[in-house]
Amino acid sequence: MSTTAERKAQKALQYLQSAREVAAEMERLRGALGETSLPAGERRRIGDDLNDATIRLCNLISLAMGEIDQSGEASLRARFNQVLDQVRGRWVELHLGQMADRVRQIDRVVAETLSSGLCRLGLARRLEQAFSEVRATLEAMGTEPVEGLEPGYLDDLSSRISVLATLETDTFGLLDLNRPRGR
Repeated sequence: MSTTAERKAQKALQYLQSAREVAAEMERLRGALGETSLPAGERRRIGDDLNDATIRLCNLISLAMGEIDQSGEASLRARFNQVLDQVRGRWVELHLGQMADRVRQIDRVVAETLSSGLCRLGLARRLEQAFSEVRATLEAMGTEPVEGLEPGYLDDLSSRISVLATLETDTFGLLDLNRPRGR
């Protein structure tokens, strides 16, 4: 193995070690959410922490995969996949339902906004960002499509978010004070 490949492998393994630590943190947070006596504010905070940890885990796995892909070493890929499967297994199990719920929430907001025709400035951008995070997470999970997360459905939702963004631009474009008069 070349020194470049060795450095890439080392970085990938460091990312995976960090991913394992984040996965352990997620398990702890998930356990804390199971406590029935938690006040609503604390439950929200823990839920937010769990969402943040999910995004961190997704990013770490993506970074590790990038390092492995750049190394070009088949033996390294096999070893990496074995370690990745250990990290990914429990994560996928825990979060596919959460991802499907998040997609349903985004879909509901898009549908309600499009059917009402009333736009809120910046809503489309926030929905695009949330949807992009879901897609990146699903890609990092590397799972087969499951109910509520089918590629066709996700593509359709992405198109409807784009329609909402266009509607928002058309609606609020009228308020562009920097635009010269008469245009």
